Amino acid sequence: MIVVFDLDGTLVDASRLHARILSEVMGVDVRPEDVYSSSSLGFLVMKNLPKGKWSSIKDITRQHEAAMLENVRLVEPMQGVYKMLQKLRCKKAIFTSASRRLADAIMEHCNLSGYFDMVVTKDDVGRTKPDPEGLMVISDKLDDTRMVMVGNGERDLLAAKKFGIPFVLFSPSGKRISTADYVVSSLEEVPGLLDSLS
Repeated sequence: MIVVFDLDGTLVDASRLHARILSEVMGVDVRPEDVYSSSSLGFLVMKNLPKGKWSSIKDITRQHEAAMLENVRLVEPMQGVYKMLQKLRCKKAIFTSASRRLADAIMEHCNLSGYFDMVVTKDDVGRTKPDPEGLMVISDKLDDTRMVMVGNGERDLLAAKKFGIPFVLFSPSGKRISTADYVVSSLEEVPGLLDSLS
């Protein structure tokens, strides 16, 4: 079995950094606790962005990523992430909408690099989440069709559903998505849940 994780909002907490960037760089006032409650960060930005400030979504993405890379030290590992990863005896992968450069920087800063058999970023696929292309790549490369995805948002869920695998919603706040197959409020619940599925 392969367990595929989302990165930002699931394995690491960058909510304070996202809120700071949105406020200081883009003039969008968002509280850290609201960052992961939206369906996507891009939607949150576009919904709150002052009209006419940016000419395209590419400008927003470029500015945001540059600020993330510059301040990656403010990203923190989620509580319980190391204990969970050490307990998992299956193959582990990451499918993230972040760029390779940003994902590598976050994983190195949070000491996550050695835990995963594969990391697929937006640079590795033609279409990123909610498209399931990254899941197809992981399944092919790691040679296993038995997969579970763990993520914190609708784009993760949609990718899992389109690929036909179970989705585990990580929701520390207790917020639910009705179509999630399973919900955990702590990462430390994941190994026990996966044991029950195998």
